[in-house]
Amino acid sequence: LNDELAQKKMQPKFDANEFLNVVTSQLGPLVLSIGWTTASTNVNAVYKNEMVDEMISCAEPYTEVTFPVRGSCFRESWQILQKLYQKDRNWTVTLWWSDVLSTEEFDWIYNTLERDGEFANRTYYDLAGFRSYLSDCHIME
Repeated sequence: LNDELAQKKMQPKFDANEFLNVVTSQLGPLVLSIGWTTASTNVNAVYKNEMVDEMISCAEPYTEVTFPVRGSCFRESWQILQKLYQKDRNWTVTLWWSDVLSTEEFDWIYNTLERDGEFANRTYYDLAGFRSYLSDCHIME
């Protein structure tokens, strides 16, 4: 739905904070997965500081949150996206991408997120080829 709205240059007809309040009040405890609208026109577009700050503001009342982030632009956006990890220790990131990233990119992602105690075990990986990468590097046995 978000992609379709973006392609038609339409704005959603609801307020994000109001939507989150309704969902959490009606469904009880749950993990919110809230992310940004993405477009297929520029798969390497970086996340902007204002985008992340606005998302943090929406998510602040909630403890169980994961932020879906496009894997193809994660590295280039890392300086800004770190704030998602630093704001709340319960928050996580879900990296997603359907094309296989390069081994160099997987190395950077793994070394940045899993070898550092601050960020370890706080990322879900929905990246094509990542399981094979871990197996090939003997990280996953």
